[in-house]
Amino acid sequence: MQDEHIDFVHASDPALAEKALNVQGPLVRVYRYRQGVDFRETTKIDETLSKFIVRSTFTGPTKGILRELSIETAAKIFQYNLPVLLLFRNTSEAKTHTYYEKEFTSAAQRVDGDILACLADINNEITKKFVMLLGLEGAEFPQVRILDPNPGKQHVLKYVYNQGMDLSREAIFAFAQDFLQGRLPSFTKSEAAPANRAPGYITPLNAEVFDQVTLDRAQDVVVLFYIGNGCPLCESLWPLYIEAAKALHRTQNLLFTAIDLSENELPEVHNLFYYPTLRYYSRESKYRPFNYDGDLSLEQILEFVKRVANVPLAAAAQQGKDEL
Repeated sequence: MQDEHIDFVHASDPALAEKALNVQGPLVRVYRYRQGVDFRETTKIDETLSKFIVRSTFTGPTKGILRELSIETAAKIFQYNLPVLLLFRNTSEAKTHTYYEKEFTSAAQRVDGDILACLADINNEITKKFVMLLGLEGAEFPQVRILDPNPGKQHVLKYVYNQGMDLSREAIFAFAQDFLQGRLPSFTKSEAAPANRAPGYITPLNAEVFDQVTLDRAQDVVVLFYIGNGCPLCESLWPLYIEAAKALHRTQNLLFTAIDLSENELPEVHNLFYYPTLRYYSRESKYRPFNYDGDLSLEQILEFVKRVANVPLAAAAQQGKDEL
C-alpha cells in the first residue's frame, strides 16, 4: 500500500530491535504520536495488516486533529472496507462548528482503532455526494452518521444518530458504542412522498411499504423498477406501462405499481441488476416473481401479464388485449 502520510521502515538487527524498541521476534508496529501499536493478528495477514495500518494512521498529522473528508480519505474508506464516524458541519458558521468539532474529536479518540472518524464540510464536492448517499439533503447541520461499506454487498450500510439533539462528546461516544455492539439498525433510504405519474392506475411505492404491498397474497402485483433521472429507457417504457395499467385496471386483485430506485433502497435479495425492470409478483409466487424480458411493446407487456397472472383478467381488459 502507498500513503503520503505513512513512512514504512524496517529493522533487521534483532539485537537493536530488542534493545531500542523492546521487540522480540518478527513484529509490525505502527508509531503514531510517539506511541506504538502492535499488530498481533495471526490469520489472514495480507488482509488484516492493511486494515490495521489504515486504522492506526487515519487521524490527522497532529494529535487531536481529525482528517477532513476528501477524495483520499473517501478512497481509504471504500478501498479497505472500514466503517467511519462522520461529523457533517457547515464551516462557514464559524461560531458553532468549532465547538462540535472539539466534542466529536474527543468522542472519536475513545473509539480510535475500532472505527475511523472523519470531519465533513458540507461545502465541498465530495461531502455533497456523501450527503446524498446518507439521505441528508435538506437537513439542518451539524449531523453525525456512521457509514459502513459493508464489504461484499451491493449497498453500504448507513446508521442514523440516535442521541437526539445532544451532540456532546458523551452522546457521540454512546452512538459509536451502540454501533460497535450491534445495537443499531441500519438506515434505508425511502422516498417520503413518491410522485404518482398515473393516478388511479399506478400506485407509487417507497422502500418502507414495498414488501407489505408486493408480498400481499390477496393480490397480484406488477412493479416497474426505474431510475427517476438519467434513464432514457425508463422514460420510454413509462407510457407503455401506463397504457397497460389502463387496459387492465378493471381486473380485481391486480395492482400496477412503480418504485424510483434513485430515491429508494431495497435489499439485495431482490436481485435488481438493470433498469428499468418490470416484474410480476403472483399471489402464488411471491418469492419467485416473473421478470418481463420482452421489447418496448404494449402488446408484449399485456401478453406477459396474461401469461403469468394468477387472477382472472377482466372481460374488458381481455377484449382489449384480443383487439391488439
